[in-house]
Amino acid sequence: MYISAILLAAGRSTRMGADKLSLPYKGQPLLHRSLAPLISSALVSEAIVVVNPSFAAPLVRAGCTVVVNHDAHTGMASSLRTGVMAASALADAYLVSLADMPEIGQSLIATLVEAFVRSARKILVPIYEERQGHPVILDSQYRERLLRIDGDVGAREIIRENPEAVERVPVDDSGVVFDVDTPANLADGPVRTKEQRESTQ
Repeated sequence: MYISAILLAAGRSTRMGADKLSLPYKGQPLLHRSLAPLISSALVSEAIVVVNPSFAAPLVRAGCTVVVNHDAHTGMASSLRTGVMAASALADAYLVSLADMPEIGQSLIATLVEAFVRSARKILVPIYEERQGHPVILDSQYRERLLRIDGDVGAREIIRENPEAVERVPVDDSGVVFDVDTPANLADGPVRTKEQRESTQ
């Protein structure tokens, strides 16, 4: 199966007050941390990074395609459209991930892709403690619908429109719901599992 991973990295970092993708998270730039599992996964056929026009070129890494969303100011939907348009025509599905979610590792990517391949349903959403997370995977049959989304909602609208097509996969990893929005997030990271939380109480 040809999986096109689309990493959305065109946000304005308004709550951070700086270009957060270049800030260090556990020893490497946040963008590199989020991109690495997509590049290294044997189950991902291509990795596309969608950036805004002010993107810092030195953050580019080998093994991915970088595309500029000149309408990034209009919201996440325009970045998702840009990524889908840049994806290969061979794509069977799109794995949509967010560049400010650095705790999504290669093993989690493998778990989700394998679950999608096994499932008869066409949309996969990871669930952590009843919270919907990322990355989500959508069959390429939704390509035209993805190209019509608008605003700042990403794929949520399509998920909401097609409840019968959604495979919800429970995971014991808070990385699917942890994003970096503030300097404190950079420093602290998430508490990843129930066992870890209990050990700190």
